[in-house]
Amino acid sequence: MRTRGHRESACALGDEPLVKHVSILLAALLTACGGEGSATPVSFSYQVEGMHCNGCVEAITAELREVPGVTSVAVSLEGRSALVVADSAAREAAIESAITGLGYKVALRQKP
Repeated sequence: MRTRGHRESACALGDEPLVKHVSILLAALLTACGGEGSATPVSFSYQVEGMHCNGCVEAITAELREVPGVTSVAVSLEGRSALVVADSAAREAAIESAITGLGYKVALRQKP
């Protein structure tokens, strides 16, 4: 089924599979950003002891967002945990330091 206004000659993809075009685009983006694998996200799961209110969650979240390379933070009061996504495995010490610097005890539950 064709959509109105779509013509074969106007299709930039031609007969090649879309996956090939996406792969080419992804390779170009990786090259532009410093090479393949340079920004591979790494997830860290921590057990955090000492939180007792939402203020604790907010303080830890704000501090972790300031750590260079951290792209995502989810802190759970109920789970006494923090899930951190960073752009490099080299950020582990900085992440732990940010939490302990606020006075909380932290233990890595899951290594990347």
